[in-house]
Amino acid sequence: MPEPVVMPRFGETVDSCLLVDWHVDVGEHVEQGASIATIETDKTEFDVEAPVSGTVLQLLVAEGEEAPVLSVIALIGDPEEEAALGSVDVNPEIPGLASVDTAKHEVVQTPAKESDPGQATVSPRSSAASPRAQRAALAAGIELTDVAGTGPHGRITEEDVQKAVAQQANVIRAGEGERLEPVKGVRKVTALRMRESLATTAQFTLMSSFDATSILEFREELGRDRGSGDRIPTVTDLLLHEVARSLVEHPELNARFLGDSIAYYDRVDLGIAVDTPRGLLVPVLPGAEQLDLAEISVEAAELIRQAREGVISPDRLAGGTFTVSNLGATGVEYFTPILNSPQVAILGVGAPVLRPVDHEGVIRNVRSIGLSLTIDHQAVDGGTAAKFLQDLVTRVQRRRFVGE
Repeated sequence: MPEPVVMPRFGETVDSCLLVDWHVDVGEHVEQGASIATIETDKTEFDVEAPVSGTVLQLLVAEGEEAPVLSVIALIGDPEEEAALGSVDVNPEIPGLASVDTAKHEVVQTPAKESDPGQATVSPRSSAASPRAQRAALAAGIELTDVAGTGPHGRITEEDVQKAVAQQANVIRAGEGERLEPVKGVRKVTALRMRESLATTAQFTLMSSFDATSILEFREELGRDRGSGDRIPTVTDLLLHEVARSLVEHPELNARFLGDSIAYYDRVDLGIAVDTPRGLLVPVLPGAEQLDLAEISVEAAELIRQAREGVISPDRLAGGTFTVSNLGATGVEYFTPILNSPQVAILGVGAPVLRPVDHEGVIRNVRSIGLSLTIDHQAVDGGTAAKFLQDLVTRVQRRRFVGE
């Protein structure tokens, strides 16, 4: 019988993937382990490899379509088996779960328990619309009943929702001197989530600044004390260290709003907004309140590297409780960051600039860094947010940052 190629599972947070590109055609011979397709989660891309050597008999998902994890996306076998394709179940109960070793980007098979072979199989018929399609419809304000599904078994994909939105809006095609590019991948996900965030929260931004003299001098001291091969913490690392500890004292900002209740987290999982070639990603540093400065510096640098190189696991992009976004390198002094829902707060960090301050009756210029704290006013009061910001400013203006 033909061998099914299944959509791999990428951790516990991804339930469907977009098939970006087929690297093979029907009738083409492939070797086991060869890359046959590129697929995309809502955060990053991976390759799917051929589970066996043979001939590509069918491609069951078109480029640009979304398919559930563990669903069959292609069939590989002997050319003589093509006649038997009509009897092949393209949605079988697969006893082995497809998963991905994200460090190596290889598709591996994890045997399921013999007593329950269908334990974790995901059926594409479990929902009429994918989760991303549901979020897209919510953000666009359209009914899924008005959308025609083109995915497997008629499932509504995010692309279907976008097409329906475009039809309703009567989108004008590019004219002379214009160039249209489709919004897809991370850019599309970011657009949908930002719109959804603004539509479902009461966002309110408080701005402050702090004298950066101590934090910059401390970083310079670390540079002098460390060897040439040691990593010197960045200003962002120092701020992450202090933000995590401030959140322990102000748990109201380390939470998520559930409409009729508020969930407060036991630990601080810091999201770090990162500008990448594929768009905005937010890798998460778990348990940041338990990490010392050196640990935060090393782990944050690795997360940022993986995000920018497109090799980060989707699980490291989920589950944050509070986000820090630093635009200081671009020269931006203040901005109004948009909440990473369902988080109730996000901190924006600006560039160091010289500002005059009154110090005991004497005006002097100091290097100052702006802070912009956006909160969901449904869950956090302005006074509560102001106290957090005040506490954070006090922490970063002190002389020492390590071991406290």
